[in-house]
Amino acid sequence: MTEVPQNFKETSEKVYNIVSKTSDVICSTDMYQPNSIKAMERQRRGAGEKFIVQGEMTKKPADWKGFLTNDENKKQLIQIIFKVWSSDPFVPHIGTRKVIFISEGHAYQLQTVDDGSVECRQVLSLLIPSPTDGHGWQLVNGYLEPLWLDGDVVPQFIAENIADQDENDVASEYDLDELDEMYYSCDSGDEIYCCIISR
Repeated sequence: MTEVPQNFKETSEKVYNIVSKTSDVICSTDMYQPNSIKAMERQRRGAGEKFIVQGEMTKKPADWKGFLTNDENKKQLIQIIFKVWSSDPFVPHIGTRKVIFISEGHAYQLQTVDDGSVECRQVLSLLIPSPTDGHGWQLVNGYLEPLWLDGDVVPQFIAENIADQDENDVASEYDLDELDEMYYSCDSGDEIYCCIISR
């Protein structure tokens, strides 16, 4: 943010308005755990002076960059942003958007309700696929590892389908190695196999 507004309320609004007016908003902040690798690196670089933010109308500090070098200051800024976004005067900004705010390991959904207020609900679980759900990772001895393929990268029936294409087909004019991108989908029983082939 190149031009920082004069107070924390305006800063909170400006952060929100960075996102497109029509898209949903997911704001996820850093966690500031003591003795973490990030905390040690921040300490090594040096931290600015702690600034007491008494509320959203508190004027911004003269040294904004210095303010942001202190973890406690950033925690206060995050709290103020959340407070402003979840307040009733913020209803016109939220409108019909879905807003998820994630801070210090907790997620909150903000939405406007019929009475013109902002409803704030903690999201108790996020839909995060397990590593064994076909997302290219596997759990081995408690660690995530890439799922390496055994055998052909392209299932045999798709490779045969590509090779057997009719000469009238547009794709058959090119050698497989020359194709920028082809997409094939075949229904084989209860599973759908898809692959993207690119050079």
